[in-house]
Amino acid sequence: MGIRITWIAIGVLCFKISLVACYYKEYIVEDFCKIGNETIIYETSERGVGTLKATSQPPYKPNKNCTIIIKPPSDRGIILSVRKIDMREWKYYCHDYIKVFHSGIFTSPSTICRFKFDMEEKMSFYKKGPMTIIYHISGDGYPAFSFEEGFTLTYTVYSEDIQDCVKDDMFLCDNGQCIPKELTCDGRNNCGDRSDEFFRLCDSKFPNFFQITDTVYMVIFSFLIILIVISTCVIVSRRRTRRAIDSDSVSDQDEPTSRLAPFQAVHPTGYFICQDPAGPDSVYRQHSKALHLDGGFSNPCFPNGVPQPPPPYSQ
Repeated sequence: MGIRITWIAIGVLCFKISLVACYYKEYIVEDFCKIGNETIIYETSERGVGTLKATSQPPYKPNKNCTIIIKPPSDRGIILSVRKIDMREWKYYCHDYIKVFHSGIFTSPSTICRFKFDMEEKMSFYKKGPMTIIYHISGDGYPAFSFEEGFTLTYTVYSEDIQDCVKDDMFLCDNGQCIPKELTCDGRNNCGDRSDEFFRLCDSKFPNFFQITDTVYMVIFSFLIILIVISTCVIVSRRRTRRAIDSDSVSDQDEPTSRLAPFQAVHPTGYFICQDPAGPDSVYRQHSKALHLDGGFSNPCFPNGVPQPPPPYSQ
């Protein structure tokens, strides 16, 4: 039973991760930062969440200095988690970078560059109200571009209103910020402190911690597995039936017609084979080939006609 529950958990987790890409809408900055000095404003809803990416076709383009503003509703804020940074550098000097303006009094703005890849998104920032990001890419000089992807950032709209945090569809993070409950246990640092991905919430006593969305995922995943099994059985059954039919047709085509007359048969290549059951003194010819005439086959085994079978034994 425990092994079965474990496999169900793994299946639900894989299915849920596959849905994350659909749930988190991607915004490609280069689609709007074309000239190189634009101001891009992303307006979000109260339950807004998404992914910011520099480009969809690496490497990213040179000569950019665009301003990105993520604008939530008036009573909300933005949590920004860094998933990946992949930018050029030369001797510890950042040619390309992003600059994040956040709520840190002594650390804002924070400049991020070089290469970082963290699936847990431990680096995060938050700000009440709109958050501003500067996207700076220097000219097309040295070092040369290779396959740099730029950046991948996760943004989440949060609330600090206690009336929002007590709602059943909201999750209260350990840092006092509230996010939609469906964003928990999805592999993204939506809270900023990873409290929405803690072990005690996502892994401990798995059967007792199913949320409604997880139950829906499990039902859909189980249905897909059943559908795949049934489809596989139908395909295998049809292939076996087809092979059996093909095998029977080939056998019927290649089998000599040994019932044309006693002790003779027609070979598949078109000649008669005479069999001699009576020994070498038999009046029948042995191993004679038939001639294919316009009127049909001449039978060398029985030139005077096929002999009649002997009368039945009398009692």
